[in-house]
Amino acid sequence: MKADYIFTNPLDPFKEAFPEFIDTKDMPSTGLIADFVGIKVGDINGDALPNTLLGSETRNMAGTAEFVTTDASLVPGTVYAMSFRAADIATLEGFQYTPAFDPEVMQYAGFTSGDLAQMGQDHIGTSFADAGYLTLSWDGKPGSAQAEDILFTLNFRVMQPAKVHDVIKVTSTYIAAEAYDAEENLLDATLRFVGDNGVIADQAEYTLYQNRPNPFRSETIIGFDLALAGQATLTLTDVSGKVLRVYEGDFARGYNEFRVNKADLGASGVVYYRLTAEGFAATRKMIILE
Repeated sequence: MKADYIFTNPLDPFKEAFPEFIDTKDMPSTGLIADFVGIKVGDINGDALPNTLLGSETRNMAGTAEFVTTDASLVPGTVYAMSFRAADIATLEGFQYTPAFDPEVMQYAGFTSGDLAQMGQDHIGTSFADAGYLTLSWDGKPGSAQAEDILFTLNFRVMQPAKVHDVIKVTSTYIAAEAYDAEENLLDATLRFVGDNGVIADQAEYTLYQNRPNPFRSETIIGFDLALAGQATLTLTDVSGKVLRVYEGDFARGYNEFRVNKADLGASGVVYYRLTAEGFAATRKMIILE
């Protein structure tokens, strides 16, 4: 917004329609002269950290806010409408998370409003959509929707066959996956899938995913699921068994990620990565290009 803009009430700036854009039709040869400041928005409690993937973090949750969508078989060449509900939405006054999807299987194709008041297109961030990430946040009043209501719908253009539960997760990659109730309790935001037979498919199992991209030249993301919140350790070794790097931290139940930089490993070629957590262990390999 313009640097000289003055809010009528600085303690409650969202009650007024403030200028959010600077438009120009023809860029002057000398460049655009505009005195403006950038303000971080879409982060309910102010803890989103720009230019970070939130890495290892510890969050004390008072409970869980569970979002539900339908599990289905994705058909290439179609647009799949993924609608979201939440049994406890009537008690919530805010939520935020980072939907992560497989960009090789589907591409983001737009947002459709639902029954949740004040949840519109401007509540969805698409800056990282090409890489398979959206950012999503909402704040309002308890009672803004009911359990049976469709809160909103994310549309995806399908390119490869897959099951929905295999290709989308709720993550804390860019903004923390969390929700807030009327008592200002901090809740863990999770996602479940309802199958055709009514059985709930829960993401919360111990799983280590293939890194992406793979192979890679500079950095890659290693995703994993935890059945329970707790500590997880990722160990990277070369083909001789030499330990290159160890990452560890406390993570929330459900989907989490490590970001690995080539510069931190000092290696190329085949590298193995092993995840250990609460009696679970799994190993995969990846390829680092010169």
